[in-house]
Amino acid sequence: MQAIEGVIIFFMNKGLGAPGTWVSYVDAAIVEGIQRGGAIALGFSDAQGGNPGSVKWADFMRRMKNNQLGERDAHDYAWSDSEQTSTEYGRRTADSLSLPTTNQTLRWYKFTQIFRWVMRNRQLVVQLIKDAAPFPTGFIISKSAQLIIDWLTNITDATPTICGSDAAWELSELDGVPLSNTGIIQNTGILIKMAFKFAVCIGLN
Repeated sequence: MQAIEGVIIFFMNKGLGAPGTWVSYVDAAIVEGIQRGGAIALGFSDAQGGNPGSVKWADFMRRMKNNQLGERDAHDYAWSDSEQTSTEYGRRTADSLSLPTTNQTLRWYKFTQIFRWVMRNRQLVVQLIKDAAPFPTGFIISKSAQLIIDWLTNITDATPTICGSDAAWELSELDGVPLSNTGIIQNTGILIKMAFKFAVCIGLN
């Protein structure tokens, strides 16, 4: 669950997720789902607390215990599906309370959706990259892409999630298509900063 830890560290670094905020409700639903799922899997409780992710987390933990998720694709699919369900529940709860949030936060949230989708479709993403790249570089590019994807979606290490979250946050500063020279310069600066920070993060790890 180190990936969840990485997101929490990212929130702390950015001053996000204070009690009662939109971010805190969404993220708390993930933590709650894991906690309740663990209790269900261990037989301590059958209470879901209204969180539909609880049952999926419990199933994930049981399958892990029974060595049924040894293959990377199956493991990542089950994990991301559990997190996705808890996350959507958290967002529904936060939205039902009309909690305010920012456009940057919502764009960052969409990146987390993409992250989970990639976890459920790793081989498809790599194949699409390979098909899009010209021959003979497609094979080399797809192998490099797979290494990056495998590293970024490694949930047993907090570092990739911290790096990915930080890069996505920087990219989320972009607001639409810049039409003015000032907008172009500003957005270009954001992209350069994001790429540099992500490259440094990968290089250090």
